[in-house]
Amino acid sequence: MTDSVRELNGPLSGWLQKKGVEGLRPGWKRRWFEQEGNEIKYYVSKEKGSPSKGTIDLDKVISVHFAGDQRGGGKWPFQLNTPGRVYHLMAESEDLRQYWVNGLQTLLKRNAAGGQAGASLDASVAADLRKQNDRLRRALDAACAQLGVTPESILSSLDKPAGGAKPKLDQAGAPAAEEEDEAEVLYRAQVLYEFKATREEQLDLKVGEIISILGNHEGGWASARNEQDMFGFVPSSYLTKLE
Repeated sequence: MTDSVRELNGPLSGWLQKKGVEGLRPGWKRRWFEQEGNEIKYYVSKEKGSPSKGTIDLDKVISVHFAGDQRGGGKWPFQLNTPGRVYHLMAESEDLRQYWVNGLQTLLKRNAAGGQAGASLDASVAADLRKQNDRLRRALDAACAQLGVTPESILSSLDKPAGGAKPKLDQAGAPAAEEEDEAEVLYRAQVLYEFKATREEQLDLKVGEIISILGNHEGGWASARNEQDMFGFVPSSYLTKLE
């Protein structure tokens, strides 16, 4: 291990290359990374008082892993994945890459043991559900006022089976296949990275598969349905929208 590599006995810190996604010159830039509590902040300079260029909230990190071995070009990349963004980082040696990946994975395990994992998903989904609930309730009240009925009577009618409904037939007279309700699909997306669900409400993702996005939520999560008609929440940063 080189002299510039610290042991895992304190806050993580050191120089890394970070791939930018915004600004006039998006590309690889050298930044000083430093752990402060449950956040990783990065700076242009390691001098005290230097303004922060960004912050990574460890509560929102899903995984950290190597991003391929390119030592032939003097590069040691790894990825830090959050629902809203995938951070592409590069260490200056294999030892330094091990230092960061092992250190970050240790922090993620600590958060999971302390009940922090999934907190951002819980908060964002709860907020979205409250907004949707309020909106639907207002729509129901307005419709009932126009019809002169109560919301309770409308809801109770939903529990009764519709009698006499005839099945749809195709041109040959056979029962027609059920059509997908496209109105609820915002768009289709292809999976860029594998994702293993760690909670019951999440959905596994496989690289290359096509899924339907039903809604976008705060915190970088999306509700989705796969080709096996399974529903769940997935990180938006793992997807690319199909035209």
